[in-house]
Amino acid sequence: ALKYVQVRYAGFEVIPDNELNGITFAGVGRGTTVEYIQVHNNLDDGVEFFGGTVSLKHAVVADCGDDGYDYDQGWRGKGQFWVGLNPADRAGEFDGGDDPTPTAQPYATPTIYNMTLIGGKKVTMRANAGGYINNSIFETFTDSKIFLEV
Repeated sequence: ALKYVQVRYAGFEVIPDNELNGITFAGVGRGTTVEYIQVHNNLDDGVEFFGGTVSLKHAVVADCGDDGYDYDQGWRGKGQFWVGLNPADRAGEFDGGDDPTPTAQPYATPTIYNMTLIGGKKVTMRANAGGYINNSIFETFTDSKIFLEV
C-alpha cells in the first residue's frame, strides 16, 4: 500500500528532455492500494501511469514542471477525487500507446470520477487513449485546443 504520501520539490533531469516524475506507476496491478497522495512542485509530471491496473484515490498534484496527471501504455485502472492545479504544461496528458493508428494496442481505458483540473495549457487525449471521465471539472486553460488532440 501507498497511503498518505507527499512528494515535494522532487525530480531531476536524467538526460536532456527526460526528467523524473513525482510518482510513476509502471505496470502496477490492482492489488496495490494507493490513496491520499500529494505531489507538489515536481520537475516533471505529478503522477504518471504506464500500463497496469492500479487505482488512485484522493490525489492532489500542484505546480509541476510538466503535466499534472499522465497515463499511457494501456493503463486500465480507476481514479477518484483527483485535483490538479497549475502545471507548467498539460493538466492532463492521456495517451494509449506509441502507435496512433486506430486499431493499435495498447488502448488505455481507465475510469475516473470527480477529477478537477485547473490551470495549465490544456488537457489532451490522443494516440488510443480512451476511458470514462465522469463528474469532473476542467477549468482555465491557456491554449485554445482544450480537450482532444489528434
